[in-house]
Amino acid sequence: MGKKAIIFMADSGGGHRSAAQALKEAFDFLQPGEWEVHFIDVFSLLPFPFNKSGGSYRPMVTYTPWLWSFLWNLAQNRWFLDFVFGFFTPLTRNALLKLIRDYEPDLAISVHQFSNVVPVKVFRDGGWGGFFATVVTDLVTTPLAWFYPGVDACFVPTPEAREMALKAGIHPDKVYLKGFPVSLRFQPPEDKGEVRKALRLEEEATTLLLMGGGEGMGKIFPVALAINEASLPVQLLIVTGRNQGLRRALERVNWKIPCRIYGFVDFVHSLMQASDVVLTKAGPGTIYEAITVGVPVLLIDFVPGQETGNVDFVVRNKLGAFAPSPEKVVAVLEEWLSAPALLDEMKAQARKLANPKASLEIVSLLLEKAIL
Repeated sequence: MGKKAIIFMADSGGGHRSAAQALKEAFDFLQPGEWEVHFIDVFSLLPFPFNKSGGSYRPMVTYTPWLWSFLWNLAQNRWFLDFVFGFFTPLTRNALLKLIRDYEPDLAISVHQFSNVVPVKVFRDGGWGGFFATVVTDLVTTPLAWFYPGVDACFVPTPEAREMALKAGIHPDKVYLKGFPVSLRFQPPEDKGEVRKALRLEEEATTLLLMGGGEGMGKIFPVALAINEASLPVQLLIVTGRNQGLRRALERVNWKIPCRIYGFVDFVHSLMQASDVVLTKAGPGTIYEAITVGVPVLLIDFVPGQETGNVDFVVRNKLGAFAPSPEKVVAVLEEWLSAPALLDEMKAQARKLANPKASLEIVSLLLEKAIL
């Protein structure tokens, strides 16, 4: 392997890592065996105790969403970001320069909002002459920290994100609207029944997939109970991710409907291909994985700030609906189950909006622009 790339990401939530893996997969697909791709957790570059801050994401948005909303809105001010990045630049300089020495990357990619300004400045000051690209993994209400005019390219998933990039001062020639990078495994199924058979599910039953990202976040438990109590004519698949407490609680439920409970799995694409509806919080990665597969989305929760606009995105584009309470979830599902044509319309709209080859297009353009 003669070429090297590093991808800045974080494990606070599962979306950043999923996007990074999708890009790595694209490198392997387009130039097999030619690229050595390394993932760098942006928080690991910080000294103690700041290197532990990534773990505060789930507790904060779960138990103190008002605090997260306050901090998110504060970070939409350029003066605040200048202060934060000015503070952390000297704290991370040595670690970032060590990355250059250790990996000698030809290409650096950021899929996290906090790994744009500081790495670009430190890399350039350190004499690195490679190509630096940002791949934005928020959809509509995108944090200002994503956008730094000093990057060589900025890939955005939606027209709204493109507008934000331009307003932040990135030159139009550097901004590319390519969609959201998802794994090539997320494709519409040729035969949904065959996928269900492989998963040992009921082949003819209407199937609901309930999930909350890699961390099992959101209102999964009360929504699952409401669907169970309503005895809807469905089979229910629940992915709890890394949330072991949630999984144990669900396993104690007396289920009236067919139900399968999964922890953290690497076959979410198959579960989506087996499903007729995906119920989830408004995480951008899960939304785009679902619509790429061609499945309507019923949003049950959202993180204030960066996920607020995702609700409107889904509703406005007729990709699904938002149900803020378990009772509303049941009501929407009853409406959808009684109107198959409505589900078909949402599936068609999903296929129209999704770009299953987004990761390939992003990496292809990166290779072209970086002249590698």
